[in-house]
Amino acid sequence: RYVTLLDLGRFGYGSKINMGKFLKTNKWSLTIVGTYNEYRHRLRLFQKFKLKTKIIGYDKNWFYFFQKIERNNKTHMASVVKFAFTSKNGIVKPSDVVPKMGGEYDPDLLPEWIEEISKHQLFKKWQKKRGQCPLLYKIDLKIYAVSLEEATAKL
Repeated sequence: RYVTLLDLGRFGYGSKINMGKFLKTNKWSLTIVGTYNEYRHRLRLFQKFKLKTKIIGYDKNWFYFFQKIERNNKTHMASVVKFAFTSKNGIVKPSDVVPKMGGEYDPDLLPEWIEEISKHQLFKKWQKKRGQCPLLYKIDLKIYAVSLEEATAKL
């Protein structure tokens, strides 16, 4: 259920910043490349909550949304969504997108904790290896230098 809500949050955010017009003008679209989700507390049916969404930054290849679901000032779920702009020719790099947004391209502004998550196995495409299944990879999630509360404090 959370993932569907996050989709709706990104659509709502896109409409607030007039993303549709920007995409249409440049003949681009968006594609989700990967997500990292952390669940802390469950929501019960019909409980009210706030969904906060923002573009947190970009690196040399990708853009990143940060989204979190809160209820009573408590974070129930947070997600980092890695995405790209695409054209008929493939992926459009941030170095081409950011200037068209009116910004100055600087991929070094991405928060360090996002860089750590992007290095994680979950964000990498599984490369086919003979006799191995992607579900058998050991994943160590203890690589993050900040807590979820620290990372989301400025949202």
